[in-house]
Amino acid sequence: MDPGEQPPELKGLTFIEEQLIARISPVLSVFKLKGHQFGYTGNVINFSQDIKQLAKKLPHRLEDLSSVITVRAGSEIKPVEFQIRAEKVRTALQFLINNNPHHFDVEINEENLKLLPEDGNYYDKVRSYDLQEDDENLDDSTCGSDSEDEENYASVIESGVPMVGKPTESAQLQTVLEWPPREKAPVNGFTMLGYVCMAFPCLFPYGKADLNSPREKPVSALNYFKHLMRFHDDRFAQHPRFRYFALNSLMRWSALKDGNVFIQNHPEYKDMTAADLKELVQNDPNVLKK
Repeated sequence: MDPGEQPPELKGLTFIEEQLIARISPVLSVFKLKGHQFGYTGNVINFSQDIKQLAKKLPHRLEDLSSVITVRAGSEIKPVEFQIRAEKVRTALQFLINNNPHHFDVEINEENLKLLPEDGNYYDKVRSYDLQEDDENLDDSTCGSDSEDEENYASVIESGVPMVGKPTESAQLQTVLEWPPREKAPVNGFTMLGYVCMAFPCLFPYGKADLNSPREKPVSALNYFKHLMRFHDDRFAQHPRFRYFALNSLMRWSALKDGNVFIQNHPEYKDMTAADLKELVQNDPNVLKK
């Protein structure tokens, strides 16, 4: 349960630098709202990068970051989350290759490293969707805020695909973009060993203390994430995306468990599809009480 101390080589990595060295791509929609608050919406889905093309050689090419898209609302400020330092990326990768079993077979791609700026901001080059003044169909829930002030859309950053909320016509067109290669099936969080460590290598420098690591005494997912969020150096609690990754994982697994218990107690629903259930609820709203 001890992930080890975080070395200086892995401290201070920006969001985009983390994505360049990760072997698992957690797709989640994280928003930076006015006042520098963070929020997220939708579910977290984890994908392995395409092993044949990407994950054996790191860093990824900037053009191949499959989990990054920005939503912009007229702000000219370049967020620090998109700052890239080539030497910082090299140092982090070299540490992981030397110390992390999930990275031991990774090769440093010198050609990709040469394409990275020595110290520059990649924000202008990330795939983006610009919010226009006439984009009134976007739901307030998109920003995780009940405010009616449109200023909430300022400095919105989304790290994930596809778009969320009620898409406008232009947003729907954006979804036909050809995203970079990654595995088609999501990672199985119940059985895949090391997927949490590979998704957040800067937090698990030695590849230890993964959720699915074999242990003498089983540890529940709830206690596992509680332990990490209370870790003495606060790196898990302060990470801008890990907290949402942990929360949503627990919510999804709890829903699956509750759903299985419900089906055991109400076998008449066992063979119903989602469409059947929706029709049933429309015809008899009292079903929701179950």
